Amino acid sequence: MMWRALLITLLALPLVAEAGKQCGNDQQLDPRVLMDNFLKQELVGQRPEQLISWENFKPAYKGSEYVYPINTPNLSADSMTVVKAWKLEKIEMRGNEAIARVEMFTLADVWRPKGTENDKFGRRVTEIGETFVEKYRMRKVDNCWYVIDPPKPVISFDTVLTSLESDLSEIKSLTWENITDEDRKAKSVLEKEVSLLIRLKNRYLGGV
Repeated sequence: MMWRALLITLLALPLVAEAGKQCGNDQQLDPRVLMDNFLKQELVGQRPEQLISWENFKPAYKGSEYVYPINTPNLSADSMTVVKAWKLEKIEMRGNEAIARVEMFTLADVWRPKGTENDKFGRRVTEIGETFVEKYRMRKVDNCWYVIDPPKPVISFDTVLTSLESDLSEIKSLTWENITDEDRKAKSVLEKEVSLLIRLKNRYLGGV
């Protein structure tokens, strides 16, 4: 009987050890809190390490668009989804996995055609103007929830427009002695993107 008791004790050890692990970040204890904060960070184009943890195992293709490794998005170069508003509808729990359904009014899709990943001026802006539901995967590890391989960044219209206008203004302030061919190309691209975003603003946001 003693060996059986010992065996039961040994089998239980991994479970006790796992149960003893604690999440060191309060923001990751609840999947809803994690997703809410993750989206708020994306909307302003920032992802502070101390607030949210996420994982992106490898770059991925979604249709014809390239989803970049997850870092703080470069608003003048990376692919992204430009939104007017978003709402976290619900989270479907499946043990240590979860799916968050997020409703968002998408103004535009900023993307790169397949094969142009290394061309910093090669992205396209497509007007959308519709409401979609995006799904985000989450996983619980050591009592902490993580966002797993999310789609390309979702950024608010105001954040994107402010950033691009600032970049454009900086290039326009260059003197002819200092401006380079790359600056001229960037200026042309930024002017097109800013013009399109302002048109979307007038159409869907009432010009405010």
